[in-house]
Amino acid sequence: MNSQLLQNSNVPSIRTSLRSLIPAYQLKELIIQKLINVWEHYPQAIDETIFRHAELLFVLTTDEFKQQRTQKHLLRMIFSLFFIQKSLRKLVIHLGENRHLDFRLVQTCLKFPFGTKPVLSFMGGICLFDKQENFEERHLLLAAQKLIPEIQIVKGTTLLHHDPEDSIRLIYTEFEKKSGGTFTISEIALLKRGLQTELHSRVEKKIPSPFMMSHVEGEWNQEKQKRQVARLAIRNVPASFDPRLGGDSNSRTLLKMLFEGLMRMGQDGKPTYALAQSVTLSNDKKTYIFHLRSSFWSDGSPLIAYDFEYAWKKILSPKFTTPFASFFNSIQNAHAVKEGSVPHTELGVESLDEHSLKVTLDYPTPYFLELTTLPLFSPISHKVDWIHPNWTFQDGDDYVCNGPFCLKRKNLNYGYELIKNLNYWDVNSIKLDQILIRKIKDSSVYELFENHSIDWIGHTMPYWAPSSAKRYSSQMSSRPSPKVSWCVFNTQQFPFHSPKIRKALSYCIDKEKLLSLLNYEDATPATSPLPLSHSLQASISSWKFDSEYAQKMLAEGLLEIGINKNDFPEIILLSPLTALYEPIAKFIKKCWEDILGISCRIFLMEWTELFPKICKGDFDVSLITWTSWINDPMYTLNSFKYQKDEVNFSKWENLRFQKLLDQACAEEEPSQSLKEAEKILIDEMPVNPLFFENNHCISQDYFHAPCDPLFGDPDFKLAYIRQC
Repeated sequence: MNSQLLQNSNVPSIRTSLRSLIPAYQLKELIIQKLINVWEHYPQAIDETIFRHAELLFVLTTDEFKQQRTQKHLLRMIFSLFFIQKSLRKLVIHLGENRHLDFRLVQTCLKFPFGTKPVLSFMGGICLFDKQENFEERHLLLAAQKLIPEIQIVKGTTLLHHDPEDSIRLIYTEFEKKSGGTFTISEIALLKRGLQTELHSRVEKKIPSPFMMSHVEGEWNQEKQKRQVARLAIRNVPASFDPRLGGDSNSRTLLKMLFEGLMRMGQDGKPTYALAQSVTLSNDKKTYIFHLRSSFWSDGSPLIAYDFEYAWKKILSPKFTTPFASFFNSIQNAHAVKEGSVPHTELGVESLDEHSLKVTLDYPTPYFLELTTLPLFSPISHKVDWIHPNWTFQDGDDYVCNGPFCLKRKNLNYGYELIKNLNYWDVNSIKLDQILIRKIKDSSVYELFENHSIDWIGHTMPYWAPSSAKRYSSQMSSRPSPKVSWCVFNTQQFPFHSPKIRKALSYCIDKEKLLSLLNYEDATPATSPLPLSHSLQASISSWKFDSEYAQKMLAEGLLEIGINKNDFPEIILLSPLTALYEPIAKFIKKCWEDILGISCRIFLMEWTELFPKICKGDFDVSLITWTSWINDPMYTLNSFKYQKDEVNFSKWENLRFQKLLDQACAEEEPSQSLKEAEKILIDEMPVNPLFFENNHCISQDYFHAPCDPLFGDPDFKLAYIRQC
């Protein structure tokens, strides 16, 4: 469908936007085009089977795999495996069915958000003539370790393919050193010589077993019988397993299980000590000294204050792109360091010794301790990050964390297995031995809940839909939350730069009718972009549905921007692909088309696709749920302060608004400045607030997970299965 839309679109900006919805396909198109060019120039050497190798590459590898390797290397993989297979087929024809073997070793570097990793790529093929013969990753690893003991295979890099038309098994994998170093010329030469003999001797005979069963399904059924195993469901793959990157709601829930910072949110909704066992605050309230308790990483190595300094300075490096750098702006020189105008040594973060961390702020920030409860402010093992910058893409012992749980296993297509972190500083408080998280689409999650295959369903995973409220009323809990549903306008995109156009598109939406249609009984129409508990304007705002005013604003807006209604571009409306947002998107589309006569096209997207687009400003209009993770209006207001901040999804900026926020930071009682800033935000309408949300969760009677009273976050550290 996307390719058809691209062909039919006559608006260049929309065309560009739609093409970037599918970056994996763009990469595939580029590679296929290069293969076609080579095929046309060298038809005697290249045949059409080269495209089968390209297809295998894209089918067998993840998006992460392709993003971490250059286009040049991906092409080298395709050509190498193609020529290896071609060479082996010739040997079979001319020399018969012997143990033919061919391979290439190529040095390359993998690219990660916080560094690169040198690896040695193995591209090869081996002839297997008996159906019971077997050659897999472990055979290749054993052969390589016989020659270089410290060699290991980079997890998730092995691709195996056995074409049923011939006897050749193709293999691709990547070697690394345990020390993280680069392979020397002599080591590569040793592998080239020695692997010829070693690989021949590693082929083994399979032993058929009549008792084979599905490993994953069998394990899942066995785990159901355990008493302290929580079974959860997740709809989307987290944006990242790196706490420096996973600041979005989907990633946050998982990262809180895996990492812990200086403070954590207590059951009273206030920050309480975590890795910090005490904190000293200066008289001017701008300098914090955190005194750390003795604690360890999941690999048993000591966690030190420098691990915090290292992680925070990495986030604020000018070379690193992250949507969440603005969360650190209250720290001295943070904004200037991120822009590159001040060296990182001037950042107000310093490890005084192994157990003391000094943080200096630009201005008193009453909610700073709350900020340190967020996964973004977690430490990172600097030693692991130096040696293995790809650690966040690993699992098991290679994924080094410090939270209540460890990531034992992850499978992007199936789910995740977390186990109790025995090196966690407060391990005796953890009741659960294991958390199994299944990746499940909306349609089946409630059926699994009814079958007792899922213990807990909540907003944070996320699955909630208003239709669930009555059906599961006896098992449901609901509480106010700092959430508001937004319709975000890209104010840097024509014609949404016009406040009158934005008002026209907002005032034609009947929010009360929308909530009635959704059967969302405990949500209320929003009158401010700020969550209801933080707003100083919501109770006095005069906002209401007014179709006549919307039409008036449209007419005046069209006149100001110099186009007529027939020239108004079709709106591309992006929306999360969830049971809640799909009907919202359809309702808004109908309002725009019926009341204003403006054409709209909806794109429902997984959050992992949608979030990067709105951060980069690659959209027209988008629906999202905004959550204030800090109990202070400044959290949301600050997200609109600078146009360049990626969490400023609307890309709106206002000088008077900025001055009011700066003024509020210098005031002991900032409510009046914040109130005026909020009014500007409401009047300018870079986002149209749709409704204030509650937090909801449904849990089995035997499952208990205490929730934060302000934010509704479940605390899985303290969760447990009630004894029967």
